[in-house]
Amino acid sequence: MRRTVSFLTTGALALVCACSDDTAGGTIPADVAAPEDIAEAAPDVDETEDSMPAPQDADPPGPPDIPEQEDVPAPEDVPAPQDTPEPEDTPEPEDTPAPEDLPAPEDTPEPPDEGPDPPEKCTELQSAIVINELMINPQAASDNKGEWIELYNATEADIDIAGWGLTEAGSTGLPALLAEGQTLIVPAEGYVVLCRSADKTVNGDVDCQWHHNTAFTLSNKADTVVLLDKEGDPHDAVSYGGSDGPDVVPGYSLELTHPRLDNGDWSNWDHAKTAATPTSDFGTPGAVNSVFSEDCEE
Repeated sequence: MRRTVSFLTTGALALVCACSDDTAGGTIPADVAAPEDIAEAAPDVDETEDSMPAPQDADPPGPPDIPEQEDVPAPEDVPAPQDTPEPEDTPEPEDTPAPEDLPAPEDTPEPPDEGPDPPEKCTELQSAIVINELMINPQAASDNKGEWIELYNATEADIDIAGWGLTEAGSTGLPALLAEGQTLIVPAEGYVVLCRSADKTVNGDVDCQWHHNTAFTLSNKADTVVLLDKEGDPHDAVSYGGSDGPDVVPGYSLELTHPRLDNGDWSNWDHAKTAATPTSDFGTPGAVNSVFSEDCEE
């Protein structure tokens, strides 16, 4: 059997003892104090209360005092910002020396010699009077009326060719003399046209400075025209046709592309591209050739 004894003291102390009977008879063990002893051991409640200080009556603490905030100055009382200092003047750049004050560059070394210069296309003047254009097979007129030869003076002085002659290579006949006993001037860097007929109504509308009738003719296949000076020596010569030059085209003259080019080289010749008049054949008698090229200059 379990027995529970409780002692309560007013607001201060409570003692609890739990005891168990060893036997059914309820005998309390010797080492357990009797209730009377417990009562003696318990302190006097009155004495305990007298020894403890009485609680003091006090109001619960309130919230701590919050210090009052200082007055915030009005916007007008805020001090004005200090003036921003102006930037310092940037120093002006120094004057750049003029090009003439700069040191001259060192001379660039010349490239090494790569051999002799190639030959120029334009050669030295071949002759003072040049066979410059040939109308060999006209179509606006018959051959015995419409053939003509143009000469060009490549110098800067007039040349009188009176007494000169025309012939063919290998010919045994007398040359056709030009203006024998007269005057026939080829102006400096100018032209003279030699025709078989001076009549424009029958020669293909060509202006001529001299006509030699039928004393000299041009073959329509191949030939070599030779210009002789007053002493009868060859002054200039041109071969055409066959293996010696381009084919003859009816109604088209053959023109030298530049009077300072070698007229013995047929790569420097071409067929005319324009006609002097609407009724004439293609050619430029007495004028700059239509195939003239600026590639060759003095």
